Amino acid sequence: NNVAARSGEGSTSITIPNPIDGSRTVSATDLWYQMLHQQAWIYNRYQAGNIFDVFAYADVTKDLEGVRLPQKGVQNWNAAKMKQLGINQLNYLFGMNPWDISFVYGIGDKNDAHPHHRASNPEGRSAPTPRYKYRPPVGGIFGGAAPDGKNSIVPSSLSWEDYYLSETCLDGSATLMSSTAIVAKSFDHTAAPSDIKVNVSYVGKDSAIIQVVSDRNSNISLTYSTQKDLSSGTTATAKGKKGTIFLNNLKAEKTYYFNVTLTNILDDSSTTTKWKDDKKTPFSFKTLKGIRSVGITDLEVSLSGDSADITWKTPDTTLNSKVYWSKSSTDTKKMDNTGNFNADLEGKPVEKHHVRLHNLKALTTYNYCIESDGIPVCKDSSGKQLQFTTPASKRNIEVVTYQYKFSELDYLHLIVNNNEREAYDSLSLRIYMTAKPDEIEKCAIIVDEDLCSDLDQSGFSSEACENSALRDAFRRTHPVRIESTYDKKAETYTYYFQIPVGFSKIGPMNARSIDIGFSSGLSSDNYTTCETLRAKITKELSAKTADWSWMAHSAKDGAEYAGIPLENKEINSDYVPVNPYITVYRNDEYISGFGPETPDLENYYKPVLPEPEKHILL
Repeated sequence: NNVAARSGEGSTSITIPNPIDGSRTVSATDLWYQMLHQQAWIYNRYQAGNIFDVFAYADVTKDLEGVRLPQKGVQNWNAAKMKQLGINQLNYLFGMNPWDISFVYGIGDKNDAHPHHRASNPEGRSAPTPRYKYRPPVGGIFGGAAPDGKNSIVPSSLSWEDYYLSETCLDGSATLMSSTAIVAKSFDHTAAPSDIKVNVSYVGKDSAIIQVVSDRNSNISLTYSTQKDLSSGTTATAKGKKGTIFLNNLKAEKTYYFNVTLTNILDDSSTTTKWKDDKKTPFSFKTLKGIRSVGITDLEVSLSGDSADITWKTPDTTLNSKVYWSKSSTDTKKMDNTGNFNADLEGKPVEKHHVRLHNLKALTTYNYCIESDGIPVCKDSSGKQLQFTTPASKRNIEVVTYQYKFSELDYLHLIVNNNEREAYDSLSLRIYMTAKPDEIEKCAIIVDEDLCSDLDQSGFSSEACENSALRDAFRRTHPVRIESTYDKKAETYTYYFQIPVGFSKIGPMNARSIDIGFSSGLSSDNYTTCETLRAKITKELSAKTADWSWMAHSAKDGAEYAGIPLENKEINSDYVPVNPYITVYRNDEYISGFGPETPDLENYYKPVLPEPEKHILL
């Protein structure tokens, strides 16, 4: 897009792919290859910017010619034509222009003698000032003019008064340096890897780590064997310029030999095999003696809502780390595990092992086992299964609410603010009201989604929600009675509607805006779903009623709140307070807010931690 936006007028044009509309045409004038520039002031500064854009495009896309991309398949990038366009523009700066001079000082046979630059005029002054020694600004770009515009080479005024055409520019020179570096660079991206370094970074009794670094993105294949000729060899692989290869299940006190073959990712025929020397001597390492660990100590678990950090110590520092876990099974063959490679965060075996488990479920008990010497340890010193229970996840998600009337119906405008640095989906809101059963049950009150959109960090609407799916879900949402809230005198219960916020994710520091209406309804399927009548409900909803989510609250309920304000539909919600009496849940896990059935928050976020084990014998 940046290159395409610099198109000028003329028949010299090049078609390039564009992700938005399929293709764009880059154009330049026929004679001097002039592209679009922002200002007449210091024309060559913008010319230098165009040159860099064109060369950067050509440098990136030359490796994509003929390559099938997952988005749009094989594209014609016209990289060679774009590079030639950049060279033509360089030629303009270096002398192929209407004035036959080089606009880069110190380059070419002729430069302009009157730049607007102290210390560079042959006359020894550029204004009525004391004289100075003449020093041309080598490498500086003369401002210049567009080839079809007014120029200062035959000025109608003094050159230093014509400064917007004649001054030199440091920023343009810096941009030009980047362009010349690109065009001068010669690098065959499809060549075979040549600068290859191999390092044996770790050797244990049954494992080793080999690091391979090369000058090309490569498919790396390492062949290893206990035979020096690599017969009956085993292969391990990696990818990239820096590849780390983990070798496991090795035999103790054995010498292993290996070589490394690297194949350029862009060309399967460009291959190099790396040996220790020119005589094709293989690399080698020897595994350590198999020392049996005498025990595991200092086992500890640190928990959050969706992760666990498990640490333990072994006296033998050559042992790999592995962890098994499951919500139900205690059989390691049926449990999830960290894989066959060393799972320690250190990246290699150490005395203090540290493994982190991700994507756990909050408020869930897990069985787990640790492994350091090929034998899983699943029980503590008293014979009990190793377990931990994840706590609830503390998340800062707030709900801003105001009420408005539309066609005599009650509506709530809700903004769900995700103040976290990660996206969340499957959120729902519990909105509480107090009513007699016949005022709310059996479609007497239904909640209907009206408007929904996502808001970015600036508060601007970015896209609409899944309206049809939300409306269907809303009409299947029934009030849930909280039995413990029955008021015998008033014959009322407190109910909540569990309202889905949406099925897609709310981005980090983003929000979702939803307008919901309350209406009476009817059902034709024994109240499985309720269809709206768009008719006013018999119950009043306002800050003056005894409805939990609408009414005023004091700090004894959790926080001071004046009640849901009644506003105009289009009010600026930036000035509406957060309503902590609409609670937020995610997959039935409590997140935030205060409700009649909110858990004991003092203990809710406390994990059930296992006691640290000092001695677990293998």
